[in-house]
Amino acid sequence: MLDSKNLNISLFYLRQLFFSSFDQKIHANDTECFDKLSDVWRHFAKNVALVENQLGTNGSAAFGHLFGYDASYYSCGVNVFEKSGVMNKEQGRKLRTDVLSVGGSQDSNVTLKNFLGRNFLP
Repeated sequence: MLDSKNLNISLFYLRQLFFSSFDQKIHANDTECFDKLSDVWRHFAKNVALVENQLGTNGSAAFGHLFGYDASYYSCGVNVFEKSGVMNKEQGRKLRTDVLSVGGSQDSNVTLKNFLGRNFLP
């Protein structure tokens, strides 16, 4: 039962990393990717979230959070784990203690500052 729970948690974070990777790609001034958003979406879905998207669909068209939250929302996860890797135990513990265990009990800017070790500037 615990293994199943941990698998689902892992898949959830892979999904978040997928969103942040896609977000970073399309906001990196790479104008060539705009003509092939569905290909970019499928690439990150397959290689990060480990899911295959059906050909002829465009998941990015339904990704409303991308515009409502601003580009910086999903990019925090990529920036933190980019150097250490997503399987880094120390960073995982820091995420758990500084962000997940705190939840919404304090101002989000304080939470991010504690986690990142610096002020978060959108």
